[in-house]
Amino acid sequence: MTGSSSSGNGASCLPRTKRQESREAVVKRWLVFGIAVAVVCMAGCTGKGGEGRPVEELEIASTVSSDEFVAGLPAELSGKEWLKTKKASIDTVNGKTADIDRRWYLNQGKDIEIGGWIYDESQSSTGKVYVELAGAENRYYALVTQRVSRPDVAKSLGVDNGEYGFLQKMRANKIPAGFYRVAVLQLSDGKVLRFESSGRLAFGEK
Repeated sequence: MTGSSSSGNGASCLPRTKRQESREAVVKRWLVFGIAVAVVCMAGCTGKGGEGRPVEELEIASTVSSDEFVAGLPAELSGKEWLKTKKASIDTVNGKTADIDRRWYLNQGKDIEIGGWIYDESQSSTGKVYVELAGAENRYYALVTQRVSRPDVAKSLGVDNGEYGFLQKMRANKIPAGFYRVAVLQLSDGKVLRFESSGRLAFGEK
């Protein structure tokens, strides 16, 4: 009995091999990585940079405006199937492309001018277009009424020229400070086409 116990204690005191140390180091690195991913996920879901409330949970906006962003979902976008599209772009905000970190830094409460384009290949005429700003707490929408011709887009897509572009100034004085995803949406045969830019608007964050 005594010999057996002594042998066990002796084995547990043996120096660790390089393989064991290497294995432990790998486990520690994966542990740190997992914690970091969890922290980033929590920040993205609950912080200012989050996607905001799902469309299904948004209240229907009482008004729709082409002059300013209004909180809540426009009624004509409600209850429809939403489809992602790659044939669209947010090109400029206040005449500038996004910074190197994919941000547009803006003063809170000021007007903003957003320019871009969206193409709907399922219909010859262009449907209504909205710009969406999605923050951590809410989503804001503005109706686009100032459509412009984009020969460059038509040439790139190999289609006839049309008013696929837009350039419109809208008030954003009701939007709280924070980071917002910016997207362009278009009504199309009872569906909603949506394109989300990789750039983000940052109100009062710089």
